[in-house]
Amino acid sequence: MISFLRGRVAARGPGWAELDVGGIGFRVALSDHAAAALPPPGDAATLPTWLAVREEGVALYAFRDGAEREAFLALTGVATIGGKTAMAVLSLFTPEALARALDAEDLTALTRVPGVGRKTAQRLVLELKGRLVAGGGAPSARADATEQGPEADARAGLISLGYSAAEAAAAVEGVRGESSDAGGLLRAALRSLATRR
Repeated sequence: MISFLRGRVAARGPGWAELDVGGIGFRVALSDHAAAALPPPGDAATLPTWLAVREEGVALYAFRDGAEREAFLALTGVATIGGKTAMAVLSLFTPEALARALDAEDLTALTRVPGVGRKTAQRLVLELKGRLVAGGGAPSARADATEQGPEADARAGLISLGYSAAEAAAAVEGVRGESSDAGGLLRAALRSLATRR
């Protein structure tokens, strides 16, 4: 998994940027908030990232900070919400503003996002209300574990494989202590999930 990129901004445009990392150009998708925070071309930048591997292809997303990435992962854990829609949500809302809108069940605000109708907004409220922390965007299902380290990496791996944030958190919690590294935890969690099907 590519968890961050550090390099020089080579080019940028609406919703995307290219980073030169040691002579290799990485094109990333960005929210409007993340794009606005980017330095000008030629300057150095460090961006948290998420590599999404789906049947339709591979996409690399970059974020303003860790809170925006956590909000993205929570959004894409909701059925019918893909990376493009999640980025549209985060272009309109900061993680803090999104948490407030969800907690207030503000469907009018949520339906201002292109591609989000009333039913999708209701689903977002149903699945994410109370799970985003207004101060940081991290799902509360992960609040009892460190946001970095093997357990966080194992959860992230499960989410990238299509499991919801809640399923990933429960699976990793269930195998805590079986391994001290992310790969071992991920394998153990996958075995645990397989036995439930």
